[in-house]
Amino acid sequence: MRFNKFFMGIMGALALSACSSEEVMPDQKPDGEGEPRFMTVAIRNAHPNTRANGDPSTTGDYEEGYDSENNIKSLRFYFFDGNGAPIAIQSNGKNFYETDEIENTGTSDMPNVEKVLNAVIVINSTDNEIGSKIKKMVAVANYKSIEAKLGSDNLSLSGLQAIVGSEVELNVAADPATGFVMTSSSFADANGNPCCAAEITEANIRQSREEALKYPVDVYVERAVAKVRVKADWDDTMKVLTDVKYDGKTYTAIPLTSKLANGSQKPITVDNKEDGKQVYAIFRSWNLWWTADKSYLIKKVGNWYSQLGDWWNHYSYHRSYWAQNPDGVKLNKHPHNFASKNILASGSFSAANVANEAAYCLENAAENDNGLMGTYNPDNATTPRTLVYLSALLVTIDGNKEAKPVELAEWASTRGTVDAIKASMFKVNENVVYLRSAAPITTTSSTNQDGTIISGEQTYGLYAVKVGDLHFVSGLDAGMANGDVENSPRYLSYLVLNDNISRDVELDSKFYKKNVDGTYSELTREEANAIFKSVGGAKVWNTGNTYYYHEINHLGPSNVPAYEQKGYYGVVRNHIYEVALNNVYGLGTPVLTPEDLDDPDSWEDIIPQKPTNEFYLGARVNILSWRVVPNSVKLEW
Repeated sequence: MRFNKFFMGIMGALALSACSSEEVMPDQKPDGEGEPRFMTVAIRNAHPNTRANGDPSTTGDYEEGYDSENNIKSLRFYFFDGNGAPIAIQSNGKNFYETDEIENTGTSDMPNVEKVLNAVIVINSTDNEIGSKIKKMVAVANYKSIEAKLGSDNLSLSGLQAIVGSEVELNVAADPATGFVMTSSSFADANGNPCCAAEITEANIRQSREEALKYPVDVYVERAVAKVRVKADWDDTMKVLTDVKYDGKTYTAIPLTSKLANGSQKPITVDNKEDGKQVYAIFRSWNLWWTADKSYLIKKVGNWYSQLGDWWNHYSYHRSYWAQNPDGVKLNKHPHNFASKNILASGSFSAANVANEAAYCLENAAENDNGLMGTYNPDNATTPRTLVYLSALLVTIDGNKEAKPVELAEWASTRGTVDAIKASMFKVNENVVYLRSAAPITTTSSTNQDGTIISGEQTYGLYAVKVGDLHFVSGLDAGMANGDVENSPRYLSYLVLNDNISRDVELDSKFYKKNVDGTYSELTREEANAIFKSVGGAKVWNTGNTYYYHEINHLGPSNVPAYEQKGYYGVVRNHIYEVALNNVYGLGTPVLTPEDLDDPDSWEDIIPQKPTNEFYLGARVNILSWRVVPNSVKLEW
C-alpha cells in the first residue's frame, strides 16, 4: 500500500529480530490543508525481564525469535480520544493508518532488542486541534492476515478489544508470507485497571521531525500465539539405550518400569515374568491437543490481584503473564496421525527446523473474568487444559539393537500377547453362544398304519462360537465408553463378534445361548455381543502403539500449593513452553486403532485420559516468554 493522503512512520525499537532495523518511508508529500504534525513511536517487545517462579521482578534468560516469528510485513495503527472513541487522522475520516512499506536502515544499540523499526508519523489534518485530541494508540503488526476480521470501518478501543479470531485468523500456522500477528500488549496499570493503548500527550505531537524524535511514544507489542517445543533430557537413572534401529532410523529407547505400592520399581516384561523380555518405549513424535479454537485479538486481562496475587502482572514492564479466554472456547481434538512434530534428541532448536520442532497455539488460560482456569470433575467432564501429546511405540530389542514392535494386552491383572489375553477373556464364555445353520441338516418322520406320512422333526446344526470369531473394538465403538467425561473406559478394548462368521454350512443371522438346563434361547447379535463384553475390557496396545501426555504448566512446581488452580495450568500468548522429558513409567495409554492407512480421515480422535495411576510420564517444563524463563516440573501420572 502507498501513502496517498498523508504520510506516517514509526521510530523506535521493535524487539523482534537480531541486529537489524527497518524504516517506514513516505513516498509522497501529504496533500491535506492543515499544518503537518510529527509524532515518533517506539514499538518495543515487552520488557525482557519476565516472571520466573512467581516473581515478576526476576530477570530470566531470553531467546531471540526466528525471522519467521519476527518479520513485520504490514502495520496498522488505531488512534483514539481519551475515552477510547475513534479519532480521524486521515482526510478520508479513518482512525487507522496502515502500511507495508518497510525498509532496513541500521542496527540496534540495545543488547536485548532483536529488531529496530524506524519511522516517524506525520499527521496532516485540516483540524489544527488534532494534536490535543489524540490520546491513545494501538498497534497491530502483520494485520494483513486478519484484514477481513479487522474490517475497513473505524473501530473504538473497546470494539478493537472485543474482536475474537479463530486459529486461522490469528495465524497459528505462522505463515512466513504474512508474518505473526502482534498487537499492543495488555496489562494492568498501577491502579489495577486493564490497559493496552499507548498514552499520547500533546507534547508528543511536534512541529518538526527533529523535534518529534526527542519525544517518542513507546508502544509494546506481543505475539498473539504461544509456542511449544519438546526435547529429550532423560535422567541418568533411566538407563536409556541409544542408537536403537527401527524403520530405517535410530532412536533412544527407554526401559519401562512400573511403580509398586512401596515405591520400588519393577521392570515391565512382555509376559509379566521377571525373566521375560524387557519392554522399551521409543518416543517418535508429538503435537498439541486440546488447543483453544479462538482467542481475543488483543489479550484480555482484568484486575486479578485479589484472586491471583502479584505474579500475573508487571505494569512497569508493560506486560502481564495471564489472560482470559473469550466465551465459548472449544478445545480441538485430533487423530493420532496429527502427532507429527519431532522430539529434539540432542543439540539446540533451530530456525531451519522450526516447522518440525515447534507448534503454535492460541492461549488457553482463565475461563472467566475472575482470572481462574476452571476446575473440573473427571466423572462428568474432560480436562480443560491444553496439553502435549506424545506418540510412542512399545518394542523389544535384540542383541543388534534392532527394535521390534510388541503387541501387548492386559486383562484381570494378566499381561501377555494380544492373542493370549483374547483367549483368556473368551474362556469365560466358551460354549455359551452358538450359531445355527440356515437350513435343517436332518429331518425325521414316521408313517401311520394307513400309510399317511406324519411330519417329522427338523434338526438344525448348532456351532459354538470360537475365539477366532471375535475381535477387539474400542470402548467407544463397543458402546461401553463416551468422549464426554475423563473417567470413561475409552482406553479399554472389548470383544465382539466378527461381521462375517463362516462354517462349512450356510449360517442364519441369529445366535443362540445355551442355558444351564441344556435348552437354547435365541439372541440378537447385540445380545450375543453383550455376553462377550460382560467380562470387561482389556488394555490393548495394537502393534505397540501407545501415548503419554502432559498438561502444560504455566507456573513452576514451587507454586503448586498456592496456585494449583490459579495459574499452574495454562497457555498464554508470547510464551514458549519447553517440555523436557526426564523419565517415564508404565506402558502409557493403549492405542487399539492407531490408523487406517487407506482412510486417514477415519483415524480415531484422541481424547486424553489416564487409564490408571500405574504409569507415569516425567517432564521438566521450561517456560519462555519468547525469552527463556527456566521452570521445572515433575509430572507423575
